[in-house]
Amino acid sequence: MNNPIVVMGLYFSMFLLQLPTMLACLAACIVILVRWKSAAGAASWALLGFGLLLIIGFVQPLVLMMMQIRTIQEGTLAGQMRVSSAFSMFWAVLRAIAYLALLVAIFTGRRTPSAANPPPLAPK
Repeated sequence: MNNPIVVMGLYFSMFLLQLPTMLACLAACIVILVRWKSAAGAASWALLGFGLLLIIGFVQPLVLMMMQIRTIQEGTLAGQMRVSSAFSMFWAVLRAIAYLALLVAIFTGRRTPSAANPPPLAPK
């Protein structure tokens, strides 16, 4: 498994699984940066959330590839299963943090409607 072509092929095959999400996150980051001035507070939270998901998309396949190479070289499947479980939990927590940042972005800067200004009624 020391062949660089095989290693890169393994990385790119795992990377392709993340590609649709990464493209959506990249597009979201571009839109956020273009429209930054309209809602800077919400934009910073949204950029944090989408940026974290974009970074996860690059790093997670790399870590998984390194774990698979180590498993093949050392042959300790039980130990690698524990490490794999720990990393799965780590990625889940990072994704949860990203989703929480997006949730904060949704509600940042919103004003609560007051009873003094009811919404206009539709004409009859």
